[in-house]
Amino acid sequence: MTMGEKLLELRRGQGLSQEDVAEQLGVSRQAVSRWEKGSALPDSVNLLALSDLFGVSADYLLRDELEADGDSPVIRAARERAERDRHRATAFVVLIGCQLLALFWEVTGWYFWKLRIVVLLGFALQLVNVIGFEWIWRSSGTEEMRPWRRKYYRVTAWQIGWCPAWLISLLLWQWYPRPHPAVLEPVSAAALYLLISILLSRWVRKQAL
Repeated sequence: MTMGEKLLELRRGQGLSQEDVAEQLGVSRQAVSRWEKGSALPDSVNLLALSDLFGVSADYLLRDELEADGDSPVIRAARERAERDRHRATAFVVLIGCQLLALFWEVTGWYFWKLRIVVLLGFALQLVNVIGFEWIWRSSGTEEMRPWRRKYYRVTAWQIGWCPAWLISLLLWQWYPRPHPAVLEPVSAAALYLLISILLSRWVRKQAL
């Protein structure tokens, strides 16, 4: 389809006359008529104005082999990038959601159920999550995915530290021979969690992820 045929189709599709197009572009009706007949081509300024008026790309108007605006390589590439970004965002939310569920499992498993196996199982799920993510990255990761990888590890750094903090706190209080208020155990675990998370977060920021 030639540019003239596209302009004619677009104009009629929007219910505009040649006079309407000419008035909006500040040209004569004869100029619009010549463009549609293919006896003349609009200059770059008018081409961009036509692109804005009809809501199509200039690439679509210029290239006769394109039958639809979506066929333009530029537009197709942009749509494909947007689609990939949506998929990556969805995967990111799912992975981080799994990490949060595992963290919730760890915390509630100890404070409400007092079951160490639940805490360790939650931590194991977090490790599986990280290993799975890293395996996917190493097998099919691209430069476009690198920002998502950095985001994943920066968020994960604040989620994966609870079990190590809990284990360290548990061992420390078992080695402490004197009686102590029960509240000190969760407080010390929370303090260690913050310390470990801050250190992990700083370490992740320094890495070339």
